[in-house]
Amino acid sequence: MEVTFNLRTDRADNSGYCPIHGRVCWQSRKVRFSTRLSCRPADWQAVRVTDAGVETLRYQAADRGVNRKLSALETAVSDLFARSASPTPEAVRAAVDETLQRFGLTPAPASPRPSPVQSLRDFFARYRAEMGLARSRSWHGNMVAAEKKLFALWPDIGFADLTISRLNEWKAYLMDECDLSDNTVYNYVTMLHSLCDYAERSGIDLPRDWRWLSASKGDSIRPHLSEEEVRRVFQAEIFTQSRDYRSDPCLKATRWFFALACRTGLRHVDLWQLLSPRLVKIDGVHCLKAYQQKVGSDVAIPLDEETHEFLLSLPPRHKPPGIDVYGPYVRRVAQIAGLDRSVTSGTLYGRKMQAETGPLHTLITGHTARHTFGTLMLSAGLSVRAVQILMGHASISSTEKYTHLSDLTLVRQTMDARRKLAMGLTPGP
Repeated sequence: MEVTFNLRTDRADNSGYCPIHGRVCWQSRKVRFSTRLSCRPADWQAVRVTDAGVETLRYQAADRGVNRKLSALETAVSDLFARSASPTPEAVRAAVDETLQRFGLTPAPASPRPSPVQSLRDFFARYRAEMGLARSRSWHGNMVAAEKKLFALWPDIGFADLTISRLNEWKAYLMDECDLSDNTVYNYVTMLHSLCDYAERSGIDLPRDWRWLSASKGDSIRPHLSEEEVRRVFQAEIFTQSRDYRSDPCLKATRWFFALACRTGLRHVDLWQLLSPRLVKIDGVHCLKAYQQKVGSDVAIPLDEETHEFLLSLPPRHKPPGIDVYGPYVRRVAQIAGLDRSVTSGTLYGRKMQAETGPLHTLITGHTARHTFGTLMLSAGLSVRAVQILMGHASISSTEKYTHLSDLTLVRQTMDARRKLAMGLTPGP
């Protein structure tokens, strides 16, 4: 905590006196206030003060009466912090006002502050309204887009939910599912930073994790479907009775696109090509010629008989649902398909994994289909280079993150290595 006093020479009166303003800084918070005292610039002196062996430069007035009141203000604030390690800005202002009244000085009238808002969604609207006039049109557009992406992933998210695990999951959603550029992700993360900073300065209690959210992508754990679970998605009964919620056309379309994405590895932005597929036969195998927009290349994706028949059977009439509603529909499809296996999803932060565990249908996302395709292909023996081409990765490091070894494979390979050690089949030093 630090208390400083400054002479506002830009606000001198007709007699040459300038007001003295104070500032209290602590834990990235700041409170400014008027002391209702004044001084001539010629009487505002610099004094070197040594505290705990550290020499600092401070300013004080030549008038002892003014200095006594400034010292009382500093003592009142210090006593407040001695009683509470992290007081609120309102408590700091109250301590200053009480000290000023004790000396017969009228506290500066407080500027009207809007009532605190508990809802994160309401605070987005308030922040845009209060800051929008001083910002550009592009700032307003980025803020609206960042808000839309956040609530598309979690419609009921609040301030207390802004933990580092949730924030990193949102960032992965922007990069993977929304397929946004690094510059756009940086803009959205910056928008959320500014909103959280404003909320904190407004006295709203929220986790401080937002300070450590960066625009770079970290290591993460993401669940994927097994081959048997992919078949359950293909076979899920989406339609029952006409009044049942499963009769939603978007739900049926989402199941169709998501199931085929699990077998082709296509990004959400490329799924529209499935409506009018370019099918060719290579070496007697049905293949889908798909254009990978992100890398700008054509690739032939082999299809098995089940996938080929499903592709040609009653395709939806429209393009896949927008990415903002695609994820919630995918979770409903997974719930209908009975994907209840317990899985873990998380992000590596500060050498510690921030993760959560739950049923697969609650943690699944639209990008899970791509993750499933890459993982199953690599675990079945397809080379990393081949999977890189099929998935349209610009860098092979993006493909290598899908390499997973099953528990059975790990046990077999470990026991095989131990048998070789016991038989002396390993080379010597």
